[in-house]
Amino acid sequence: MIRLGLPVLMILATIWAVEDADAHVLCNTAWVTYTNLHVPANGNGEVTGYLESVVLVWRAGRWKLRFLHSSPAVLVH
Repeated sequence: MIRLGLPVLMILATIWAVEDADAHVLCNTAWVTYTNLHVPANGNGEVTGYLESVVLVWRAGRWKLRFLHSSPAVLVH
């Protein structure tokens, strides 16, 4: 199991933060689950979250995305 400390990404006054990332690698396949939080940078608006998972395959010297799933998350404040 690999624990990731992923950076926060800011796009157009919006902050996207990845939390609780959990990654696994087996041979040339990897799968990752995480919570993706959307936080309005100006403080106005509601924080929304998504439970996401991805499957990646190692090909030609790099990881290639094979599958991405995203579902709205219920956030407990």
